[in-house]
Amino acid sequence: MGLQNGRDLVLQVGDGGTPETFATLAGLEERRFRFTAEGRDVTDTSSPGRWRQLGGGGVRSLTVTGQGSLYNLVADRRLRDAFLAQRPVNWQVTAPGLFVCTGPFLVAELAYLGREEAEAAWQVTLTSAGALSLTAAGG
Repeated sequence: MGLQNGRDLVLQVGDGGTPETFATLAGLEERRFRFTAEGRDVTDTSSPGRWRQLGGGGVRSLTVTGQGSLYNLVADRRLRDAFLAQRPVNWQVTAPGLFVCTGPFLVAELAYLGREEAEAAWQVTLTSAGALSLTAAGG
């Protein structure tokens, strides 16, 4: 696999329909997809040397951050409505050659920026809010 272009990382918001269609948040100039998994401490008095042991069953999450220019009004409206309602909305996060992840996310942070002598911009942070479907590239 060759180097991946940052512009190929795509963030799309769902419309809630059946079947669901996704609109790309256009103008993303910077994105970050961060998977985390917290271990569950299963250490007890019989643990070898009483060293901490981490077992499965911990909390997994995906946090997505991005910033960029505003020019997709449909996606912006869906993003803003999801934030104001504080309800999870289906999103699709794509890293070509790596994975496609689909599922409910909560808009944890939404900021609009106005740069003098430049285009309007925004920043967003999404946090997973339920089970995600993660499909690795090629299958």
